Amino acid sequence: MSTAKLLFVFFLFFWCSHYAQTVSGYIYDEAEDIPLEGAFVYLDGTTYSATTDAEGYFSITVAQPLPADLIVSYIGFRNFRLPDPFQYNGPVKLLMRPDAISLSEVVINAGKSPFNRKEMMKAFYEAFIGKTKAGKSCTIANEDDINFFYDDKANTLTAYARKPIKIRNSHLEYNLAFDLKEFVIKYKYTTLSSKGQRGIYFSGTTFFTDISQNNSAYEKRKEAYLGSIMHFMRSFSAGDLEKQSFELYSNNHKVHPAAFFTVKDTLGIKKVTLKPEEAGAGLLNINLGGDNVKTLAQKQEEYRRRIAATRLIVVYDKKEYSGLSFDTGVFYIAANGYYYPIQEVRFSGEMAERKAGNMLPANYSYP
Repeated sequence: MSTAKLLFVFFLFFWCSHYAQTVSGYIYDEAEDIPLEGAFVYLDGTTYSATTDAEGYFSITVAQPLPADLIVSYIGFRNFRLPDPFQYNGPVKLLMRPDAISLSEVVINAGKSPFNRKEMMKAFYEAFIGKTKAGKSCTIANEDDINFFYDDKANTLTAYARKPIKIRNSHLEYNLAFDLKEFVIKYKYTTLSSKGQRGIYFSGTTFFTDISQNNSAYEKRKEAYLGSIMHFMRSFSAGDLEKQSFELYSNNHKVHPAAFFTVKDTLGIKKVTLKPEEAGAGLLNINLGGDNVKTLAQKQEEYRRRIAATRLIVVYDKKEYSGLSFDTGVFYIAANGYYYPIQEVRFSGEMAERKAGNMLPANYSYP
């Protein structure tokens, strides 16, 4: 699936302390100004969570720095997302707004679909959960909460879920709540076959519950991690790709990351800038060469095309092959492997096959 995209939307933030940190606060109904008891509060993509008490109070303590948004979920209210929650020194007060949008207001299907629900569900499982060993072990407990729309004019399959999708991963021994915000598969023609896919995109917030006992899933989680996007990005951030058995190739030649990327470190976040393959192809924002506006615009467009045309091959452990392509050529990586903007780096091959069924929480650690 050379063009398949595996994208997960995770917006990244960072704090500097190397010690345990706590975020705490109160969850209130904005309209009534009363505390909400039983609100579910969690750090996106992790196993850290809390439930508010009768006063709407919650507290979450993490053992090590971990960039993640704080998500608040409560029935009948819109989810609340708080970026960089550990920047606040004391308790925060978060106001929840009622969710006035009902499912009936979402246009699920404007006409007769060329495919039935069972067929669309199968395509959804393959594209969202994946067909790996871990993916095949997954079951969705609330399939009825998922709705589909196939646009036979645009050849796209879209999925909607008004409630978090409840996934049981028997292989990796996690329960995953995936609050799906967007899901779309683009096809070359009217089909649900994976061979006809042009690309896959899905995003949302996630919460993991560890259901393993006595570290029973250690080896299986290790297998899911090694060679994954998380493993690659963590290794890239740490500057030890080769030590972690990753190699980069361009035009069948092994290359060093420094030949293609400029990396700057700011408070632990790596800013990565892709170097264009042709020398002197820098994007010009100031006209230093005396070109007219039209000529300058053409040069800028040529630069963007060179960036978009850059293709790198990632080889893990001498046997797993993945492709990398880029959009603007600039992205950021945190130490835990999260990167953004998520649409900037497109994966294909082995890494792209590891979908939600192979996801690990952001606080997963491997020595």
